Amino acid sequence: MTHECYIDARGEMWVLRCICPPIPSRNHDWEIVHDDYDGAPDAHDHRHFDGPTREDVIRQAAEWVAEEVERG
Repeated sequence: MTHECYIDARGEMWVLRCICPPIPSRNHDWEIVHDDYDGAPDAHDHRHFDGPTREDVIRQAAEWVAEEVERG
């Protein structure tokens, strides 16, 4: 598995991971998770995205951050 860091527009760290299953799913080969992501179902933490490419999950995270910045 490949891990790398992504720093968003607010300077917060996210962790990128290439899941790369033996048979590529083409839907969820990459994921990005905020460094402070809780993961518990009752936490309602939406800072986790998955997708087919590295660029796709970075785009999803960047869009989420932009929406959060707009909300203030």
